[in-house]
Amino acid sequence: MINRTIAQLCGGGRRPEHVFGIALGPAGDLAALQSTALEWSKGICATDEDFGAAEDLKEVKIFEAAANTTLGSNTTLASRARLNQPSWQRRTADSQLDRRATCRYVQVVAGDSCGSLVSRCGISATDFYHYNPAPNLCSTLMPDDYVCCSAGDPYKPQPPQRDLDGTCATHLIQNGDTCEALAKRYHVTITELEAWNQGKTWAWTECKNMLLGYNMCISDGFGPLPPPQQGTSCGPLVPGTQFPPDFDRFRNALGDLNPCPLKACCSNWGFCGPFPEHCEIHAPEGGGPGSKLDGYRSTCVSNCGTDIKVNSGPPLVFQRIGYYESYNFERECLWLSAKRANTDGTYTHIHWAFAEIDPNGWKVVIKDPHNQWADFKALPNMKRIVAFGGWAYSTEPATYNIIRQAILTNGEAFATNIAKFINDEGLDGVDIDWEYPGVSGLLSPGLPAGQATRRLANR
Repeated sequence: MINRTIAQLCGGGRRPEHVFGIALGPAGDLAALQSTALEWSKGICATDEDFGAAEDLKEVKIFEAAANTTLGSNTTLASRARLNQPSWQRRTADSQLDRRATCRYVQVVAGDSCGSLVSRCGISATDFYHYNPAPNLCSTLMPDDYVCCSAGDPYKPQPPQRDLDGTCATHLIQNGDTCEALAKRYHVTITELEAWNQGKTWAWTECKNMLLGYNMCISDGFGPLPPPQQGTSCGPLVPGTQFPPDFDRFRNALGDLNPCPLKACCSNWGFCGPFPEHCEIHAPEGGGPGSKLDGYRSTCVSNCGTDIKVNSGPPLVFQRIGYYESYNFERECLWLSAKRANTDGTYTHIHWAFAEIDPNGWKVVIKDPHNQWADFKALPNMKRIVAFGGWAYSTEPATYNIIRQAILTNGEAFATNIAKFINDEGLDGVDIDWEYPGVSGLLSPGLPAGQATRRLANR
């Protein structure tokens, strides 16, 4: 069964501009039809292998407006005029080649040789080598090259141009790519490729260290965003990232996009954390944002460093703070009663961990099945603090939304109830240990980040 029908006027010395064809096929076979059309544009005829079983169309007649298939669309007026001259005058005139601004040309495709190019050009081998005089031409042919089929200057395609927003034209780096091959493909120089990418293209160091799967510039302009990477949480690799309206493209600060919550460090691979692989800087001098030195697994791109920032001097009096785990009697051993929480008298603050919240009225709830609350309140010579939250209460499905709603949407009522509770119980402060208000999606995708911070208040 024939699933494609192709009718073509091709071969017989016809040049690419004299090839004509019609290709019909199903919509799902569009790529194959486009490939056939591309081959025709290069003067390559479709063969049986291109479309399966072939049948000759019977009783088809072809009428050509001009029988001379060597007359190209860019033939000079002088050449056209010679067609009306006597044969001896044409032979004499034809020995003098016309010089034009740009030669008639064809593009080299995979598998081409000088012999096949001579055929596609529709000229003699002598003329072909005259128009293409490079002595090593036949041994250096590469796909995407251009060869002349007539006199004239070699064809030089227009190199890629920057986008309307100023972003450079981009190429996604593939396995086997080299700057030498890309410069030839896009008709630019290796020096230009290095200059267009140096210091501004994400993960770029130099041509010999191109990173597979990332974008590079093949024209001048601003550096592009790198391709998104699923699972990343910071920097320009986060899926859906776009340049904000106020982004300074001249600073090339791509690493500042999508900063980590809580000012954690962001690595060049798009992950947040406080560890050396997130926070240490191993960027090469003059490299693009997100580039790293050889021998290192990662480098930091934003909120970098682990230096402790000292905002003030030491306190006049040092304090020692402890947490009394009100749930410790639920363990099999290692029990501690509240009245023995400060036997050596060195603690200045002790927190009751943890109080709960009544979601019906946002009031404080003390659950004390082991009768330790009264002894906690009676501890002498220290500040007694009631604490809310903790990791479990902040993250477990049964409770995480209670603390969120208490703070985000019922903050005034919750704060009022806490203040009354502290006064009624004779306590000294409150500790809200919400882990963590700056992190979104901790439990479920799309969960918005909160705006509260951990607070410790003393009377």
